Amino acid sequence: MLEIRPSYPDEFWRIEELIPAISQEGRFRDRPIDVIKLKTLYDYQFTQLINTICYLAILDDQCVGFGAFVVNPSFFGHDRTASDLILYVVPEKRGSTIALRILNQYEKWAMSQNVTEISLCIGSGINVENTGKFYEALGYQKESVVYVKHP
Repeated sequence: MLEIRPSYPDEFWRIEELIPAISQEGRFRDRPIDVIKLKTLYDYQFTQLINTICYLAILDDQCVGFGAFVVNPSFFGHDRTASDLILYVVPEKRGSTIALRILNQYEKWAMSQNVTEISLCIGSGINVENTGKFYEALGYQKESVVYVKHP
């Protein structure tokens, strides 16, 4: 049975197993992976240094997806906004309810943090058009675009 839940302090290994596949699939494939940095970011959710949370999708004791999310103060005022750091579902489970169920948890958490905006991006470059349609079906609106230049 599929379980969507917040991660535990000793579960970074579940995400670490997926990192090589994730990094090779998206637009970050030519960049080095710093697992120590990723572990530090993961640990922030338990130290409250940064307001983050990670939700895992566990099926038959395997991590088949996860999302990491953050709440930050707004640039212009004192309100707070929520955004994703990553949302990932293993390729063989895409099109299932996993992403939807992770996002439902993200939205509940974000609202519990009294945010004024909940945002999602498609920074990986993976399935951009379909992912955008999925987000729009959930009520999200496209409000910005990112352009990238590699010097």
